[in-house]
Amino acid sequence: MRSALQYRHTGMLYLLLTLLLFNSCVGFSHNMNKSEGYKTPSIEQIIIPLAGRQSSNIVLIDAQGGPAPLLLSDMTKMIYRKYVRINLRKVFLVTVHQTQTLYSKLFQRIPITFEMAKYYDMKTTRMLKDAVVYFKAKGKKVYVIGISFGAFVVEQMLASYGNIADGYVLIVGRLNMPDEVWKAFAEGEFKGFQDGTTVIDLDGAQQAGMGGDGAPEVLVRNMAKLAAGFGYHRYIRLLKDIDLSNVVYVYGKQDEQVGALTKQEIDFLTMKNVTILTSKNRHEETAMQYARDALINILGKEKELFLSP
Repeated sequence: MRSALQYRHTGMLYLLLTLLLFNSCVGFSHNMNKSEGYKTPSIEQIIIPLAGRQSSNIVLIDAQGGPAPLLLSDMTKMIYRKYVRINLRKVFLVTVHQTQTLYSKLFQRIPITFEMAKYYDMKTTRMLKDAVVYFKAKGKKVYVIGISFGAFVVEQMLASYGNIADGYVLIVGRLNMPDEVWKAFAEGEFKGFQDGTTVIDLDGAQQAGMGGDGAPEVLVRNMAKLAAGFGYHRYIRLLKDIDLSNVVYVYGKQDEQVGALTKQEIDFLTMKNVTILTSKNRHEETAMQYARDALINILGKEKELFLSP
């Protein structure tokens, strides 16, 4: 699976980001305390302001793609300014830590199991939920956007905590990832898609769009397991009783990373009154081309929230 909001949402706007982040992780400190574990973070630790005015009535929460062991804050800000062209005089843009970004040392040297990955992913989901609840309690309108891995995080938040935000944009995610794909990731291996439908073997993390060059193998395999920790869920079942009428879902017919949505997935979204935007392109191109349109769709007639392209 790969990234998220970066190239014009960053169609996979995280793809590129993820590559950058994995290449940079070689310089990470290796002074890991093997006894270190998950610590409940404060809300101040979770929420990272990126741009805009905190006094704004509208908060846009970016759920970072990847999974990546670092926050990609600079790249994310550039994408929203240059490609999405959000009006930061009207919108407060933030990102939210995920377990592997908040406690990155945990994943650099010590292999995690698939069961541990699922546990860490649930903590990531909880952090996103806490951020939404925090801003809603302040009377803000809150919109959440997730691309690729970030889309899975948002789907899990919806499944676990219900529809708690004012709107959602999900780009290049999946509802029911094929078993052979998530099971490979659960073992630290990689699968992809040919023509958006046929599952194929990949040579490694870099071909899967998750970086790899120069990164410790243990880190790359741990990130793959975190991806599987969401990918194994059957969201058609988990979301069947959740209101999804304020969701925009974007997918690419040629997506080589997560694959194109199946008829079953499309039918489910249609039944749930989700607005579906379809691209003929691959993973990254889809995100790049549709992030702005998807956000404009979910924000309705509030044209002042966007600058001219």
